[in-house]
Amino acid sequence: MADIDYDDYEAAPRITGGQAQRLVHLAGAACSLALIAGMAFWGYKLAVRDVTGVPVIRAAEGPMRIAPSNPGGSVADHQGMAVNVVAAAGGAGDLPEEIVLAPAPIDLSAEDVPGLAPLDPLAEAAPAAAPLSAATGMAGSDPVGLDGPVSDISAVLSDLAAAPDATAPAAEDAVALALAEALGGAAPLAPLAEEPVAEAAPDGMGAAVIRPRPRPGTALASTPAALAAAEPVNVAVAIGPEVDVASLAVGTRLVQLGAFDSAEIARAEWVRLRDRFGDLMTGKSLVVQSAQSGGRTFYRLRAHGFAGEDDSRRFCAALLAENAPCIPAVHR
Repeated sequence: MADIDYDDYEAAPRITGGQAQRLVHLAGAACSLALIAGMAFWGYKLAVRDVTGVPVIRAAEGPMRIAPSNPGGSVADHQGMAVNVVAAAGGAGDLPEEIVLAPAPIDLSAEDVPGLAPLDPLAEAAPAAAPLSAATGMAGSDPVGLDGPVSDISAVLSDLAAAPDATAPAAEDAVALALAEALGGAAPLAPLAEEPVAEAAPDGMGAAVIRPRPRPGTALASTPAALAAAEPVNVAVAIGPEVDVASLAVGTRLVQLGAFDSAEIARAEWVRLRDRFGDLMTGKSLVVQSAQSGGRTFYRLRAHGFAGEDDSRRFCAALLAENAPCIPAVHR
């Protein structure tokens, strides 16, 4: 049997403890050298920083500030010692060599003048006679056919009053139609009764003049809604009399409406509030209570007649909504 030869298989080299320690020392020495080299390079950069890194601004030539040639500045003619020159020279200045009057103002042309041109008085009087002719139903003709001067003025006025109005029916129909179209389902239109009004004639004219009353033509029939909106209704407000403070029980609900210097002023304010808030003041009574604060006497204006705290708070909320002062209070 042949023997196995192990000489061909060599064992792997082993690192002993001395070799490992040597490698660690070499690595530490290399790191130390690198650190020393870095520190040296950093120091060198700091030394040459002004040359290589940060730019240097060259200083400007000459002085930084220059004093003015005249430190005091220019002196006006009405300040300082300059006023003495006027007294020394005997005048404020030399007389002018030539004096010229100011030119005359430039007149505007007729079309450049602002406003309207004045009207001819005779031209204004002519259109004024047109309403008189229209009222008599004879436009463009002489009133009641008079060509000459009027001798009896009373007769002319009587004829004018008795003359029929030819344009009135057409105008009334047009107004009635327009109102009916605008109001839609409103109540029918009822004509107003025409009553002549007797007007006293001026002195020297004799008889009185009968002048018809001006009429609008048509009027809306009276409806409950229209009457309620048009006619004010006077409702008597039931307000209680003034209540004595001594008769009030402790804990009575009141509202304070203000504080005044005297009882008369407080009562006057109560009258004003009563007239302003008629419906809200129904069933409320006046209470004027005197009080003192800081040695000064004043008078509180309060109202009595509330069922409870909620009633007084609702009352104050209504007054505060109208910008009137009101504070719920309890009598003590």
